[in-house]
Amino acid sequence: MKYQSPDLKTDSGIYSRGIRRTACSLIFLFLFTTTIPLFAQDSPPEPVIYSMEQAEALYTAGLAEESLKMLEKLEPEITGPEQKIRFYLLRARDYLTLADTESAENCVRELFKRELSDGIQLDSLEEEIVFLFEKVRPEYWFALKEEKQDEEEFDRLVIQQYRKKPKKKKLIPTLILGAVLIGAVVAAVLFITSGSKEEEDNGEFGTLKFENANYWDVSIEIYEIVKNAPGTNHNTYGRPASNFAYVDLPPGTHTLTVTSTRPYNDETEVFVYSIEIITGHVTHFVFYD
Repeated sequence: MKYQSPDLKTDSGIYSRGIRRTACSLIFLFLFTTTIPLFAQDSPPEPVIYSMEQAEALYTAGLAEESLKMLEKLEPEITGPEQKIRFYLLRARDYLTLADTESAENCVRELFKRELSDGIQLDSLEEEIVFLFEKVRPEYWFALKEEKQDEEEFDRLVIQQYRKKPKKKKLIPTLILGAVLIGAVVAAVLFITSGSKEEEDNGEFGTLKFENANYWDVSIEIYEIVKNAPGTNHNTYGRPASNFAYVDLPPGTHTLTVTSTRPYNDETEVFVYSIEIITGHVTHFVFYD
């Protein structure tokens, strides 16, 4: 039987326009779906998780600004003492990296304000951080409440704050304690047998005796204690001199600031001195402008 191809002009069932249009549409859809990516909906962004570990990693990578931004987000979640210590130390490191020493000092001040400094081992910190601690610590040995106090009560608060200062680590505690006890016993025996003292004992502190040798009054300041030292014009013949000011201080070297205003020309000068205080002794300092 001889095969005869269909006549394109006469066979309208297979090659009708509808069938051709459907075939073209199917081909177009096939090419569209296989060559053009699907337009799917954007997936929601993954949540950003902040952590101290990430902030420390940013600091280690030299990205101090990004580390500070992450710490700012973390601050409301910082609660425990160890977390706070870790938090403020990292902030201080970030600020030092950015050469912002003042902000780094403020971070260390926060540790003292929150009474967290005692829980920090300085020998485990960088030299720059240790320097900030040594610089800031004296401020909080004598940090007082901003309340109006009379002069004697104010001085007592200073002494109380000094007693709260961090104590040095003990070396070989048992041996040192034994040596101190033996020394105390020997000293007590010698004191009882002698029956006298060269001068009055002042406990754990010494006394600064400031003498103003000028005719006019001056003021002295040491830490936050401010006192007026009368001039020699207040002295009265036949009576004890009154041109003195006294301050009880812990042993060590202290900075004394003297402000003097000459009455004849109203010229004010400020003098700064280093004063050595010895336990139980009176240090007599004479000032003359």
